[in-house]
Parts: sequence; structure tokens; C-alpha cells
Amino acid sequence: MGKLLSASVGKVSVGDILTALIVLAVCLMAVRLLMKLARRLLSASKLDGRVQKYLLSGVRLVLYLLSAIIVMESLNIDMTSLVALLSVASLGVTLAAEDVLANVAGGLVILSAHPFAIGDYIEASGISGTVEEITLNHTRLVTQDGLLVMLPNKSLADSQMTNYTTLGRRRVAWTLSASYDAPTETVKAACRRALAATENVLEDPAPAVRLSAYGDSGIEYTVYCWAAAEDYWEVHFALAENLLVELAAVLRDGVTTTDELIPSGETSSYRSNPLRLAEFTLSRREPAYVGRAKAIAECEAGRLAGTVPEKLQKLLRLADAAQYVANKVRLESLPNGRALSETEKRARLEACRVTAENTQFGSCVFANKPGDGSAREQAASCQKVLGGFANICYEYATKRYRSNCINWGIVPFTMDDSAEFPYADGDWVYIPGVRKAVAEGVEDMAAKVIRADGSVCDLALKCAGLTADERLILQEGCLMNYYAAGYGKD
Repeated sequence: MGKLLSASVGKVSVGDILTALIVLAVCLMAVRLLMKLARRLLSASKLDGRVQKYLLSGVRLVLYLLSAIIVMESLNIDMTSLVALLSVASLGVTLAAEDVLANVAGGLVILSAHPFAIGDYIEASGISGTVEEITLNHTRLVTQDGLLVMLPNKSLADSQMTNYTTLGRRRVAWTLSASYDAPTETVKAACRRALAATENVLEDPAPAVRLSAYGDSGIEYTVYCWAAAEDYWEVHFALAENLLVELAAVLRDGVTTTDELIPSGETSSYRSNPLRLAEFTLSRREPAYVGRAKAIAECEAGRLAGTVPEKLQKLLRLADAAQYVANKVRLESLPNGRALSETEKRARLEACRVTAENTQFGSCVFANKPGDGSAREQAASCQKVLGGFANICYEYATKRYRSNCINWGIVPFTMDDSAEFPYADGDWVYIPGVRKAVAEGVEDMAAKVIRADGSVCDLALKCAGLTADERLILQEGCLMNYYAAGYGKD
């Protein structure tokens, strides 16, 4: 027996091999017991399940590595050189993968501290969106316009982050202007009635209406209310039956880049403040655009609050008169040739009247060929923040910019290359039945241009190539409303 144990294989005796096997068995039993203990300790903690999984994997790896070292030492193998080699190698790997390890550390912080969860709407590093996935290395967000953004966990852990979902509600604010002749309490009462008739407005905290400023042409009021986090994007109202837009900018360049629409260099510090960022829209190309768009948005806010400004009332009367004449000609006979009685004509004409209740008011940009450049999503979002509801052009320079406009509820109208557009900022374009046309996939739409001097001209617009999902997005008002309505989940 002694001879058998003293027999050797190379420099290792049979006795050493048996000893190593016994040591290995003991080490494996110890690893199993320690892993059970670690699982119990972690399960009693409040750590995220994924963090527990990663920690257990790390503990298991360390225990197996220690077991291997103990077994090799029992075989009288000198571990000094191997340990030194492993130390140098680990140092090299650590330096080479510094950013990756920093992201992993950030991921562990996120998963253990729970600053946000999957499905939350957050804003960090100048990017906002809904959290779709959290891994050790990165976090995936889906932005309002449907883009997938992967943020490294290191930047999320180190930077300021805003979670709009955690508290379950968000405050919505509108600013509107009313004439100095309108009694303050009358305006406030009209705003409260509009809030009471608006869906998804929470009763607690109670809505409020505050007089916020005295402007040159009217008194400004700010309306505050609260909505559930998932209903917040309803502030981008769904597309109404008719659309009336004022030309806030008419650009005659061959191509208008998105960097002209929103200059990226000087706005980087405002990416987390959409309202401030929007102030730079067309600042280099058409400095008066922001002021015009804001004035138009104030009119729309007044319409929604039930206090239709005089300017908008006049425009609605002009649009109604122009559309009444067109409808009267159209109703002389039905497509099947049957003539309508006078009673039927009057009933149908009355049903087609242009009113503040069925007509949306917003701003519009005309450009020959917009959309080339890198700031496509910002350009579209800034137009929407300022109350943009439509673009008119001959063609879009990029499909991405057109898609961004659709995702923000901006109707992407085009015209035939041979059509002329002799109109200027301050003119209005009225598109009747736009919601129905979009819903039914109608590509050719007959619009009316109401010029600043009161004259009315016909304008042939197109809204071609919309997919079924894009039509739904426009009807709902924006991509977030589309998701909130339950679409796009399949």
C-alpha cells in the first residue's frame, strides 16, 4: 500500500492525487453550503432579483477559483507565479474594460436603489423616454417619437435623473390670453368649466387658474391641473374634425435643414427643458417664428378654455363662409345622381358648419424641401411644443423627419411640383374634414387659403403614403397618445 501511495506520475505522487481529490470534495461541499447560506441571506434582503442573481454568480466564481487554488496547492504546485500572472492579467483587463466595469457598477446601483422601473417615463442626460429594459451594462428607452435609445448605466448613475411616473401623477399647465375687457372672474370661470368637461383631469389636487401676467394686448392666465402619469400626453390633443393653421414661417430655400429649424450647438444645455429649447426654433432662419407661433398657440388655448379670441372668431367666420359656398355647390346632387330637397340641403349644410368646437387651430411651416440634417426629432418636437399642427412642402428631404412630424401629431402635407404657393406668413390654411380624410386614407384634400386681406383661394394638398399606424397616430394626436389608447402592443 505504501509503495502504491509513493508511486508518482511525473512529480506528483499517487498519495498527493488522492489527497487533492479529498480536498476537492471538501471544497465542493463547502461551496455548496456557502452558496445556500448566500441565497438565504440575499433572499431576506430587499435587493432586486437580478442583483441577487449577479451577486450569486460572482460569489460562485470566487469560491470555485479559491477551490482550484487550494487543490493545486495540495498537489504541491507553486502558485506564486500563477497568482502573479493572474494579477497582471486582471489589471490589464480592468484598465481595458474600465468603461464597461463602470457601467456594470452603475447597473448594480440602479438595480439596487430602484430610481426607476421598467415602464417608467424618465429624463436623463438630455433624453426622455419610457424605460423598456434594464441590464447591467445599459438601459433601453423608447422616446416619444418611437426611437430606441440605449443609455450607458454609468451616465444614468452619475447624472441627474427625473422620474415622471413614480408619484403616479403629473401637473399640466396651459397659458392663455384674454382681452382686458373680459372680466377676470368670467375668464377663470370659463377655464374651470373647460377643465370640468375635460377627461382624465384629477379632482385631487384641485385644478387652479391664476392670473400670471399683463401682456401688451391682453391678460395672461395660467391654468394648472393634474393628470395620471399615463394620461399626461393627452395635452397633445387628438386631431379635430377640421384643421385651421396659420403660416408662421414661409421658407423659400431649396432645402431647409433641421439644424436651421433648431440649431443644435447653442441649445445643448436646454435639452431637458422642452419649453426653453423651443425658443430657439428657426432663430437663425426666421427669428419672428417663435413669437408668431406662441400667439397662435394662445388662440388655441383660449378656444379650448371656451373663451375664443376675437381673431379666431373672425377666422372661423371666414372659413365657414368659404366652406358653406363649397358645400352648397357639392350638395346640388348626390354621387348617385339623386337631387336633394331644400330641407335636406339645409340640414346637411348646417351639419357642416365650421365652429370652434370642431376646428383645431395651430401653426404651420411652409418649406420647399425640409428635413435634411441631424436634429430631426428635436425640430419636430419643438414645432409641436409651440403649437404646430401641420407642415406644407413639395417633398420631405428625409423620411425620418417626416416620420418624426407624424409621431408628434404634425400632419405632413405635400403639394404637386407644378403647384404654386404664393402665400406669406400671416395667411391661414383651412382643411375641412381632415380627421375623416386621415382615418379613411384619403390622399388628396381640398383646402382653402384665407389671406390676410380676407380673400379666399383654393389649395390642393396631399397627405400620401400614410401607413395604418401613422393614420392612427395622427388621429390620436401623437405617438404617446397612440400607445396610451392601447395601439401598437401586438
